[in-house]
Amino acid sequence: MIAKVDAVAALFIGTILGGVFAIILQPTVITDVAGLPELSAQTASSTAEDSDAPIATPAPSYLKRSYVALINSMANEVKIIPDWEVSLMQSNLQEQKLTAARTQTGNAELSWAQFEELNVVLTESFTDRESELEGKVAAAGLMKGKGMNGMLATVWLIICAMCFGGVMEACGLLQRITNSLLSFANSTGSLVATTVGSCVFVNLTASDQYLSIVVPGRMFRETFEERGLAPQLLSRTLEDAGTVTSVLVPWNTCGAFQASTLGIATLVYLPFCFFNWISPLMTILFAVAGIKIARLPAAKNR
Repeated sequence: MIAKVDAVAALFIGTILGGVFAIILQPTVITDVAGLPELSAQTASSTAEDSDAPIATPAPSYLKRSYVALINSMANEVKIIPDWEVSLMQSNLQEQKLTAARTQTGNAELSWAQFEELNVVLTESFTDRESELEGKVAAAGLMKGKGMNGMLATVWLIICAMCFGGVMEACGLLQRITNSLLSFANSTGSLVATTVGSCVFVNLTASDQYLSIVVPGRMFRETFEERGLAPQLLSRTLEDAGTVTSVLVPWNTCGAFQASTLGIATLVYLPFCFFNWISPLMTILFAVAGIKIARLPAAKNR
């Protein structure tokens, strides 16, 4: 950001550096992500006595492993701990509990209700194994990714939001809405406040963060330019009002995701999200006070 490097170039360089550091510092992870066998068995065709016996050939080079791992991690779904391994551990632990329960009851066949009654006692005996399984499940969830494939849903959503905003602009709907709102925006402070209110309103009604950025951005872009205000001011306002308030709306995609991830209802954590609801208020306050208001070069020379 200090060097003002182009965003695409910065993201590309960051991705490459991440891969380079992984190759240097995490060879074990590289091997796991690559998914290549340590040794590959090939059938030898020779005049040896046992000509059909497989012989071990050298494992793929680390250079090849690194290339495969980086391509997999950037493009495909990656799982350091496969699902079948976790499922196998769960099945084994359940089988061991069942065997222990039958042993305690003289190898008698147990109903599921009887097994549940013994489960509390058995859990104390299997504490270490339960902890190991819980750690394995947690690690399996953390150590996986979907690469570019996992971002497709977000990309499609952004494209749809841009198309939606473009259609509204081409049909004159955005201009009609903007003209109604601008009747309240007679100064820079009131214009920023109107933009903030529009972002919050779209978050409440459209239930998506990207729409709360794209639609108000297209609505007020020309107005900011006509009043000599730099695009950076509009961008900052959209970020401070559209992005950060989306997690405060229970039916918004961001609010629903946070609630499901944290296991806490949106309205429960909302009072403690000080940054999220103070940020738009500070943006309006700075605009009214004329602090850090970026203007176009032509406007500065007037």
